[in-house]
Amino acid sequence: MAQKAVRRAGQGGLRATTDVSEVEALAGAVPCGTMARNFPYEAKRQTVALVSTLEVLTKRDPEQEVQGIALPVLDAVIEMVREALPDNPIMAAARSIISAEQIASGEPVRAADALLVAKQLDAAIGHYPPLVA
Repeated sequence: MAQKAVRRAGQGGLRATTDVSEVEALAGAVPCGTMARNFPYEAKRQTVALVSTLEVLTKRDPEQEVQGIALPVLDAVIEMVREALPDNPIMAAARSIISAEQIASGEPVRAADALLVAKQLDAAIGHYPPLVA
């Protein structure tokens, strides 16, 4: 499930939502400040989706492998975050766990390892910036 993306006024105070589509659908909502303008929204959405998918896989079978067509998708998400956060040390660590060579060779990656990387990428991106409605 997506992380808590926004807090907005509701009946009885603030309400947290975990539905990213609800956040995007807020009529008239505008991101606050410079951080919001520079926030890697697409990388965040892709990372959240990857974490969610990998959690389902590892819950079913902790030794499940990511392979085939899923490997280039995993690589694309890692690359998207790397472009958004070029100076972040998490990216170098992510590449040491799941290397481009490993992905190019088609060698499977344990879903648990991919989940660890995806969660660290998500943490490196951080929370969605607050929205003002």
